[in-house]
Amino acid sequence: DTTFSKNNTALSPKIALNLSTGETDNYAGSIYLSYSQAFKAPTIDQRSDFKQLHYFVFFEAGPSYIPMEIKANPFSNPDLKPQKSINYELGTYQYYKFSDNLSGEINIAGYFISVKDEIDFDLMTQQYKNIIDTEHTGLETSLRLNVHRNWSGFLSYTYAEVKFAAGENEGKILKGIPKNVYMAGISYAPENGLGGSLILNGANGIYL
Repeated sequence: DTTFSKNNTALSPKIALNLSTGETDNYAGSIYLSYSQAFKAPTIDQRSDFKQLHYFVFFEAGPSYIPMEIKANPFSNPDLKPQKSINYELGTYQYYKFSDNLSGEINIAGYFISVKDEIDFDLMTQQYKNIIDTEHTGLETSLRLNVHRNWSGFLSYTYAEVKFAAGENEGKILKGIPKNVYMAGISYAPENGLGGSLILNGANGIYL
């Protein structure tokens, strides 16, 4: 029976405090603290894509192979709940102008997110499901330097730790989420003419 109806409502308030640490021609900075609630509803495909899945297994039979068709259950799950989270973040932004030809900025932010009913794909049942409780802890940093008007370079790094917060897998890492993500690059952007950039992306510490 695919004739089901779902109606979900959610409130997502946010409050943030921002402290300016100064603003001049050569400096600008701030420190901020925020609290928010958020939600993410399941997609239509995750809830209602009920097309039958078919695949074949071939068994060896003498000099040839015999195919056997297997019908698998759909990935979708009509009982999926929206995932809801409580988010805390603390960070700072600092900009310095060292000279007419050199300036730089740095961003640092730490966060903690508690998620209820996080939507995940279960490899054992081959179906979308809700995880009761998860916790996301992370640190994001970025550094940018601007040289003259045309050259700039940047470096960013994100550390994330996402764990089950309840159930039989409590304390274990969720799959598919890298623990370390980094990016570095340089770019040349003239006011007129041809410009370009060179960027390196990387990630590791991914539990598959």
